[in-house]
Amino acid sequence: MTNVVDRRAVLMIAVFSIVGATLFAGCTNTPSKVSSDVYPGSQTYTPSAFIYSAISIPTEGVETKGYSVPDGNIQDILNWFKNKMLSEGWELRENISIINISVPQTGTILYGGTIFKKGDQGKGIWAWQEDNNTYYVVVTGPWSKISSGNEAEQLPSSDQAQGEEPIERYPGSVLLDYYSSGPPTDLYIDLDYGTSDEVDTVVAWYKQYLQSNGWSLDDEASNLIENSYSLDFSKGGETLSIDIYGPSETWAKDYTEISVYYHKKGLPAEDQASGYEPVSRYPGSVMLEHTDLTFSDMRTVSISYGTTDSVDDVKNWYISNIPAEGWTLLGTTTISDGVEITFTKGTSTTLQVTIESSGYNTTSIDILYTSPA
Repeated sequence: MTNVVDRRAVLMIAVFSIVGATLFAGCTNTPSKVSSDVYPGSQTYTPSAFIYSAISIPTEGVETKGYSVPDGNIQDILNWFKNKMLSEGWELRENISIINISVPQTGTILYGGTIFKKGDQGKGIWAWQEDNNTYYVVVTGPWSKISSGNEAEQLPSSDQAQGEEPIERYPGSVLLDYYSSGPPTDLYIDLDYGTSDEVDTVVAWYKQYLQSNGWSLDDEASNLIENSYSLDFSKGGETLSIDIYGPSETWAKDYTEISVYYHKKGLPAEDQASGYEPVSRYPGSVMLEHTDLTFSDMRTVSISYGTTDSVDDVKNWYISNIPAEGWTLLGTTTISDGVEITFTKGTSTTLQVTIESSGYNTTSIDILYTSPA
């Protein structure tokens, strides 16, 4: 008898086990289990194909997994993945700012993303909100597939531009861009450099180098969020602003960029041009510009000089010294801030000297010489 009861008990347990398994297997409301490697509360989800194109999610040669998060928040999801990935030794390569975009199939959606790299592998997380629901896709695969043009800009190995550098460049840096404007007496030069060194190292070098070379540090400021620093210096008629930007969530470059803005008022220390000089130059002046043209059998030479002497001193020197070189003084004409002096030699050779105060403690001397070619 005991054996019969035992067999019935075993049979009843087996029947209940089979029925229970059948009931649970048919329950469609139970969320699918997902890995602990994804955001807590995530449920597996298959996004519409157009979403991948709308927010530029790579699909070729990679593995993609989609999830939904009831009552989720995009920033919370991205921050969770950021902390997790960094703790596992992944390198953050890009943050895609959360923005609204218009998608034809669904209207406006809010989305953002974050991309990581480890060795030659990449992982990206793209999250979006649609109809008050939150979704995200995790993409893993070779870095070349994940980056899809989103990789931070790399530091070139050599100079990409050339031009006058008014101060010594940061050691080991490369020149990325160059721009110059204005006359030599009011000169602006903008330069961009790149270096693999950290922002703090670059800042310390410029402060030490410039102050030891006579520059005064007038102002400095930092922005920890943007990993940037600004320095302002001055020396006599020269001013110098240096902005230093390191890699950050808002700076999609894997190097530190140094932007140098140089401005100088006053005369340069040496000639900025060269060429034929038909008469002696005023003592101590520097040549700023020079052109020499021949047209229709007539030669025209135009020269600009600069000096710190007064208009009257320069005028008196030309009137006293140029006739000794065979020139005849025709006359002088007073103009605004200066004077014009005209000389002639023979019947068809003329010399006009225009002397004016040009500011910044500078007097300009413009020579216009014409003669048969």
